Amino acid sequence: MIIAILATLIAGSAPARADRLILDRVVLVMRHGIRPPTKAPPLPEGFTRSAWPQWPVPTAYLTPHGAEAIRLLAGFERQDYAAAGLFAANGCLAPDTVSIWADTDERTVKTGEAFAEGLSPGCGLKTGHEAGNDDPFFSPIQTGTVDFDATKAVAAIEAWVGPGGVQAVADAHRAELDRLQAVLGDCCAATLCPPSGGASCALSDLPTVIEQGRGAPKLKGAMASGSTLSEILLLEYLEGKPMAEVGFGRIDRAGIMAALALHPAEFSLLHRSPYIAARGAAPLLRRIVETLDASGKAPKLSVFVGHDTTLAYLGGALDLHWSAGDYPRDDPPPGATLGFEGLHDAKGRRFVRLFYEVQTPEQMRALTPLAPSAPPIKIYLSLPGCGSSGDETICKAEAFDHLVKERTVETRGLASLHRVETSST
Repeated sequence: MIIAILATLIAGSAPARADRLILDRVVLVMRHGIRPPTKAPPLPEGFTRSAWPQWPVPTAYLTPHGAEAIRLLAGFERQDYAAAGLFAANGCLAPDTVSIWADTDERTVKTGEAFAEGLSPGCGLKTGHEAGNDDPFFSPIQTGTVDFDATKAVAAIEAWVGPGGVQAVADAHRAELDRLQAVLGDCCAATLCPPSGGASCALSDLPTVIEQGRGAPKLKGAMASGSTLSEILLLEYLEGKPMAEVGFGRIDRAGIMAALALHPAEFSLLHRSPYIAARGAAPLLRRIVETLDASGKAPKLSVFVGHDTTLAYLGGALDLHWSAGDYPRDDPPPGATLGFEGLHDAKGRRFVRLFYEVQTPEQMRALTPLAPSAPPIKIYLSLPGCGSSGDETICKAEAFDHLVKERTVETRGLASLHRVETSST
C-alpha cells in the first residue's frame, strides 16, 4: 500500500507533473489495544441482573490477546515501511530510527511495548512515557496546556449539535438503544429512572444531558450508557470470547456493529466540536508538524499511543472522516491509527499525506497474521482545505503546517516534550 505512494502522480501549481513522491518520515497516532471495561461493574448496579463476563487482567489493562494483535500489526508495519524504503526489513532498528511515546495508563504503555516488540523483535526497543503524571500530549485540557473554559465548551457543544440539543441526538439513536436494552435484559432499575419512570424504565427513557465538570464536558444518560455498553460488546468480541458470553449471549456480530454507532455519535458531541477539538488536538498536531519537518532530526517512524479520544480530537480539528469496513463511520476501535506521512519529490518539495488504518474485527478476534495478501484496512484521507490540485489526499507541507496553526490553539509549557526522541523506560 505504501509502495503506491512511490508511483503517485501529483499536480503542481501549473500543469500536472509526474513527480514521484519519496517517503521520508511517518507519524502514527494510535489507540491502545484491547482492554476490559474501565470499571467494575462496567455499568452501575441496576442496569442489568446478568453476570458480566470475566477478563484475564484488571479493569482497563491491556489483555494478552490485545497485545498480540498489536504485535501482529507492528510486524506488518515493519515490512510495509521497509518495502517503501524507510528502513530495513530485518534486524534490529537503531534507537534513533524509531520513537514510541505512550500515555501514562498501563494499557497505553503496554501497547507501546507490544508495538515495539512486533516492530523490532528481541531488540529491546523502548517505549517512553511520563512518570505517572497526566501527559500534555494526551490530556492538554487537564494539564492546563491550553486555555479552556468549561462553560464555553458546553455552549460550543450545544451550538454544534443545533436544535433539540443532545437529547435529539439520543432520540435519533433509539433503535440502537433499544437493541442494547434487549442485551441488558431488564434495564433499568427505578434508581436510574427519571422521576416519571416508575418502578423501571427503558434505556432510551434515560434523559441525555451534558455535565459540566472541571475538565472537558461529559454526557450522562442514555447516550453515555449506550456508548459505553456498545464499546464493551465490541471489546468482548475482539477479545475472542465465546459468543455465549458476548453481550450475555443476546447479540450477534451484526448487532454489535449496528449498536456501536452510539460510540462515535457520543465522541462527535464531546470531542469533535471545533472549540474542544482545537484544544484537545493542539499539542499533538503541533508536534506532528515539527516531526515531519525535513530539516529536523526526528526519527523515521514516530508512534504516539493514546486513546479513542486522541483520534477523535485529531479528526475533529482537521475535519477528517473515515469509513473502514463495517465499523461505524469515524469510530476508533482498539489499535486504530491515524497516520501522517512526510514525503518529498525530485525537486525537494515537501508534502504530507494522511491515512487511517485498522485491523478488521475478525483479524483481531482470530489474531490473524497480517501480510500483503491479508492486510489491515488502510484508507488515505482527504484533508479539507489542504489537498493539492489533482489529489485531495496530497497536501503541500507548508499548507498542512498553516492548517494546523489555523485549527488549533496556542499551547504552553511544551519545551520538555522534545524529550520524546530520547526518553524511554
